[in-house]
Amino acid sequence: MKRLNPRDIVIVDAVRTAITKANNGFFQHLSTTDLATAVINHLIKRDEIASLDGVIFNSAHSELARKAILQVGLAPQTLGQTTGLQALQSAILQIATQQGQSFIVGDVSQAQTLNYQSADLLARMHQISRLEQDEFSVQSHQRAWQATQSGLFSSHIVPVTGHLPNGFLHVAEQDELIQANASLEAFSKSAVLHYGTATHTNTASSAVGASAMLVMSAEHAKTLNLKPRAVIRAIACTAHDPALAGYAMVTSTQKALQLANLKIKQIQQFDFFESSASDVLSTLNVLSLKPDQVNLYGGALALGHTQAPTQSLNTLISTLEQQNNNMGLMAMATPLGEGLSVIIERV
Repeated sequence: MKRLNPRDIVIVDAVRTAITKANNGFFQHLSTTDLATAVINHLIKRDEIASLDGVIFNSAHSELARKAILQVGLAPQTLGQTTGLQALQSAILQIATQQGQSFIVGDVSQAQTLNYQSADLLARMHQISRLEQDEFSVQSHQRAWQATQSGLFSSHIVPVTGHLPNGFLHVAEQDELIQANASLEAFSKSAVLHYGTATHTNTASSAVGASAMLVMSAEHAKTLNLKPRAVIRAIACTAHDPALAGYAMVTSTQKALQLANLKIKQIQQFDFFESSASDVLSTLNVLSLKPDQVNLYGGALALGHTQAPTQSLNTLISTLEQQNNNMGLMAMATPLGEGLSVIIERV
């Protein structure tokens, strides 16, 4: 595990809501601001944070961060930013250039548009069969359900009061989309969505949820008597042709490794965003990785498509802790071909 320098940028804590169905799910009557407020408020209370330099969220809603700051009750002087996929990168740059010491970075997501054509093209290019995709999807559900049953996810999830389909109040403390009894027999019966092998069960379902993490300089964490969980070694954003959107995970991973001056064999655990099974399987193929290094607690195929780097990083940190490993890499690609990779090391 890494020994810290004062200017290292560290992840102190991270939380998320349960992930629910996009249509008529537990959070059907809650706004994105409500969800963002829930995770920000929990971090502030759990880590006893009196003030922040800013709150930065990935969201399509331009004023979400500012609204959440005011709704939580943070000082009105706290800056709020809402970005695309670059919220964490923005916080890192501000800390590195001494424009701030501590930030809450987060993601809030509602229904996502998936790129089925990219999934089909990648499957054809890499000769990934429908069976392989279905097997990977079933494995994602099995792993996510095991993580749920073991209590791993309960330490991540902030209880949020939502509603059942009949309108009654319901405290959401468990992910709604995981199929406890996922089977290859059932998944093999799903109809093809486009013209290839992508189906509703081997691509991620649209989902709703929010996640957030507390990021700061190592010296500031020491001042506040907070114990970091991980240090950020590198972050990289890239873009790729949307026709092969999933490849953006490859290019961003290669760039992050270069920035960190690391070889891929030095990374022990990976979290690749499961927009589709073919996205991940093709990425493994190109990077010459083994499936047992990736997504040990499942991914978006089971949890739902929330496009949330902070959620994925939280899971990756927990994986490193549980497996007693030190170095991990998270990567994701958007449906329009933007890629983000982050390399972290346990502290």
